[in-house]
Amino acid sequence: MTEQEKFTVSVSSAKTYHACNTQWYIGSVEKIRQPPTPATEIGTKFAELTEALSNNEPDISKWVNPDNPTITSLYEKNKDFLEMLRTEGGKPEFELAFGINLYIAYSGWIDRVLETEDRITIRDYKTAGSWQYTLTEKTMGADEQLNIYGYFYHTYYNKKNKPIWLEHQQFHKGTGMRRPVQVPYNHEEGKAIYDWLVETAEAMVLEKRKKIEDVNKNFKKRNK
Repeated sequence: MTEQEKFTVSVSSAKTYHACNTQWYIGSVEKIRQPPTPATEIGTKFAELTEALSNNEPDISKWVNPDNPTITSLYEKNKDFLEMLRTEGGKPEFELAFGINLYIAYSGWIDRVLETEDRITIRDYKTAGSWQYTLTEKTMGADEQLNIYGYFYHTYYNKKNKPIWLEHQQFHKGTGMRRPVQVPYNHEEGKAIYDWLVETAEAMVLEKRKKIEDVNKNFKKRNK
């Protein structure tokens, strides 16, 4: 695979592939997107708000206004915490190539990386309508998203070999309450998820090639 043909993978696309490879192909390859739901729209707007605060934008009325009551409530009830984003530093963006026989890139945003003298904290923000969807200290060790960020940061960016902690900040859309959970990053677990992502990505590439070949064959048959 050449660089021009590089294949980009994310944790969410890998999970969709395992759940239903047809749904993955339609959404990730054919780019036929499902219309956003009210829940996903709130999540997208909240992510935009945290990014605006991270960039220290003075005017956040695009998100915090009477037309966005849920986002406004989340902001007002967590204002002190969210306003700290203005001074906590940038939001890292990265693209890393990996894989054995294929050129595969993982491209993503880490919501927040906080580095102090004694540790690095990788933080993820999520909104949900129920606490049952939030991560706990027991389930965070198996969370693919946070652990793959932990793996990449440990492998490529942690020059001083500081301990890495994974932090999940859950915002409840109904009450506006915030629930933080932190666990130390386990590199064995991170490496296992990385290996899973590599194997999945290579399978996705082969599946993509096969479906494209099938489409081309059917096209030729119809045009004989």
